[in-house]
Amino acid sequence: MLNQIVMVGRFTKIVNENTIEVKINSNDKDLLNEYYFINITVADEIMKNIKSLVKENSVIGIKAFIKSNQNKEIEIKAEKISFLSPSREV
Repeated sequence: MLNQIVMVGRFTKIVNENTIEVKINSNDKDLLNEYYFINITVADEIMKNIKSLVKENSVIGIKAFIKSNQNKEIEIKAEKISFLSPSREV
């Protein structure tokens, strides 16, 4: 089976040394204008690029997969992050 996730969202913050938070819009017609905050685990090399290239609210594309641990907790692990736009000025 294929285990792959593709998302586009806005970078919100660095949670810890290997996790970022991304704001993803809901795709549900009943939940227009709703969004989810999703934590994504990234490799050290990706985190270096995020720290130097990404600002809050920048649009990023994420290619990831789902992994679970012994406690059946689900983790989303990024394989690749694409930097799609700089942050918007508010």
